[in-house]
Amino acid sequence: MPLAVVDETDRLGPVWVTLGHRDGLPVRVDLTGTGGLRLIGRGGERAERALLVAALAEVKQGRLQMVSTRGDLARLLGEAGAAALLADKPDLLHAAGTSGEALTFLGGEMVTRSGLLDETTTERAAALPLLCVLSGEGEAARLRADLRVGAERAVGALVLGDWPHGTTLAVDSAGIVVDATGRHAAGLVGVRAALLDDAADRITSLITPRATGQVVKAADVEGRDDERQAASEDESQREGEREGSGKAVMVRLFGECSIQCGGERSLVVSEFGDTEALLGLLAENRGIWLPLEGSETKIWPNGDQSAERGKTVKKDIRAKVKEALGKAYADPLECARGTGYRLNADLLTCDVWEFRDLLTAASTAASAEQRKLLARAVRLYEGPFLQGVNASRLWAADRARAYSRQAAEALTTLANLEDDPAEAVQLLEEAADIVPTSENVCKERMRRYAELGRPGAVESCYAQLVDALKAAGKRPNIHTTQTYQQLTTAV
Repeated sequence: MPLAVVDETDRLGPVWVTLGHRDGLPVRVDLTGTGGLRLIGRGGERAERALLVAALAEVKQGRLQMVSTRGDLARLLGEAGAAALLADKPDLLHAAGTSGEALTFLGGEMVTRSGLLDETTTERAAALPLLCVLSGEGEAARLRADLRVGAERAVGALVLGDWPHGTTLAVDSAGIVVDATGRHAAGLVGVRAALLDDAADRITSLITPRATGQVVKAADVEGRDDERQAASEDESQREGEREGSGKAVMVRLFGECSIQCGGERSLVVSEFGDTEALLGLLAENRGIWLPLEGSETKIWPNGDQSAERGKTVKKDIRAKVKEALGKAYADPLECARGTGYRLNADLLTCDVWEFRDLLTAASTAASAEQRKLLARAVRLYEGPFLQGVNASRLWAADRARAYSRQAAEALTTLANLEDDPAEAVQLLEEAADIVPTSENVCKERMRRYAELGRPGAVESCYAQLVDALKAAGKRPNIHTTQTYQQLTTAV
C-alpha cells in the first residue's frame, strides 16, 4: 500500500503557539487544528495571559497578526496594561470594540486569504498566521463557523470563557495540564504551561520595546515569565510561612510530591513510587508511630517488599529533607525502636496537615475569618493527593478522593461568601475542575450562570456533568435535572 501524502495546497499554514514545556523541551500547539483553544482551571487565566504576551511579542516582530477586542485584552492584561498596549498599538494588532466588530474584521481577512489559496506557494507563504483572542460568549456560532473555515487559512484562536466546541485544557495552579479534551488534545496532559501573573506594569514592560530599539523576543518573554512566576511563588511561600506553621520544611503531597524549603522545591520521585507512598502514609498517621511491618502492603501493593527496600525509602526521605535544608538538622524521620516511625513535627510540616487544620478552624469561624482560612486551604491544594502514585494503592486513592471533595466543598463555600458574581463563578469552575462529577457544584454553577444571564453556560455546565457522570457509569439525579430544566425554561 502506498504511503498517504498530505496535500498542503489547500491551506495557508499553521498557527503555532508554545503552550509550555515537558522534560525541558518546548511543547507547541497548532491552533488551526484545535477548533479554538480554551484554558480552564486554577492556572487557566495565568496560562492565557502568558500565551497572549508571548503572542504579542510575535506581533511586535511582524511574525503574527492578531484580532481581539479592547475588553478581552483588558481582561487578561488589566486596564492599565491594555491601555499601554493600545497607546502604542502594533500595526498587526486589530483591537475592536466588540466581538461582533472583531468577527466582521476577521471576515474580511478570510476573504483575502481565500484568494491566496489559488496563488503560488510563495504568495501563500506571505500570509501571516492570524491569532484571534476572543470571548466565546455572545458570538459563539459565528466564531465557530469562522474557525472551521479559518483552519485552512492560517487562522487559530485562544477562546476566553465558555467554549465547548474546540479543545479544552485544564491547568492547575502549578501550570500542569491535568486534563485535555476535544480536538488536538492528545499528548498534552502533563505539559507544564507557562504562567504569568496579572501585574499590569510587568506585562507592559514585556510588550514595550527596549530603549535601544530592540524588540522583546518571545523567548525572552517566556524566560522572564518563568522568573517572575518563580518570584511570585517565593513571595507566596513567604506569606504562607508567616500565616502558617512557620516550619522550615513542608512536605507537599498534593499534586507532585516534593520537599519545599523557602521558595525551593525538590521533587520526590522513586522508580516504584514507594518513597512517595511512605511519605503519604506517615503524613496520614500524624503524630502516631507507624510500624513498617504492618504497612508493607500499603507501600508495596504488589507484595515485592524487602528489608533492603525499606531501608532505601527511609534513606531517601532523610536525604531529600536534608538536601532541601542545605545544612545539618535533627532527623526528619523519628524512630522509636520496636514501635515504628513518624515525621518529625518539630522540624517540618505537611500540606495535608495544614489543609485539614485550616478546614477545621474554618468550620467554626465567622464569615470574614472563614473566608481567609478557606482561601489559604485551597491554595495548598495543588492537585490530587499522591498524584501518579495513588492508582495502584487503594488507600491513597480513597484519600485522594476525600481530599478532592473537601477542596471542592471549600471552593463552593468561598463562592457562597463571595459578593462578586463573576468571582463566585470562577471559584465554582475551579471546584468543578477538581470534582467534575459533583452535582452540588453543578447546580450552584447553573444558578450563578442564570443570575448572570448566561443561558449557554447553563447548558454547557449541565452537559459537562452528564459527560463526567456517564464516564463513571452514572446519570444526574432528578434534583439536578429539575434544576437544569427550571433554569433553562426560565431563560
